Amino acid sequence: VFTSLTVNGYHVGGGSVDDYKTEVYPAYGKDASEYKVLFETGSGQYNGGSSQGYMFTIVGAKGETSPHDCVANREKGTSNGCTFYDNADIGDIKEVKIYNSGDDWWVFTSLTVNGYHVGGGSVDDYKTEVYPAYGKDASEYKVLFETGSGQYYGGSSQGYMFTIVGTKGETSPHNCVANKAKGTSNGCTFYDNADIGDIKEVKIYNSGDDWWVFTSLTVNGYHVGGGSVDDYKTEVYPAYGKDASE
Repeated sequence: VFTSLTVNGYHVGGGSVDDYKTEVYPAYGKDASEYKVLFETGSGQYNGGSSQGYMFTIVGAKGETSPHDCVANREKGTSNGCTFYDNADIGDIKEVKIYNSGDDWWVFTSLTVNGYHVGGGSVDDYKTEVYPAYGKDASEYKVLFETGSGQYYGGSSQGYMFTIVGTKGETSPHNCVANKAKGTSNGCTFYDNADIGDIKEVKIYNSGDDWWVFTSLTVNGYHVGGGSVDDYKTEVYPAYGKDASE
């Protein structure tokens, strides 16, 4: 397994060659566009993925790249990345399409491509997921929380869709991918293009059957406090800014 390979300055990228097999890889010259993918794999027990087999297609305003295998270490709780090249002129990056060609589910808590932010997500066995990519003009939302220590308070690492509501509008729903084991402190970061003004509420939809109880939650320093989200339910919590009394 190799994560990078060049011949006379022509870029091949990552790949592998199995026992007694032949593999043929395209080589990209100096005019090819570079795509640098950086990610963090979740720390949950089954969040880690294989080092290869996740085919990335970068979708832009003018077209899309070919699928490229992003070969890198995906052990749980690690940060890593890959770089590949493509000849297509795709314009500004809009989406990232990931196809899992194997049977190794992968959960990532953070992913960027050339500085465009995807956030957290996952790719199940033999599935394709498409994630929007947000550029430098997007607003950042940093969610910090503490999960309750009760026996059944822990939640899944994903499936809780956060919508941030402000004085001027609201964001799209975003999956807050992070370890939610009981008694732990963690968080997630996502991006959105909407201009919502000052934060007023946090809306959380539980898209699964894993009840989650949190004893503390903040978004960009706005305080929500404690709460819970039951299976397939939506909860809306007010958010309090720096002028609120504690």
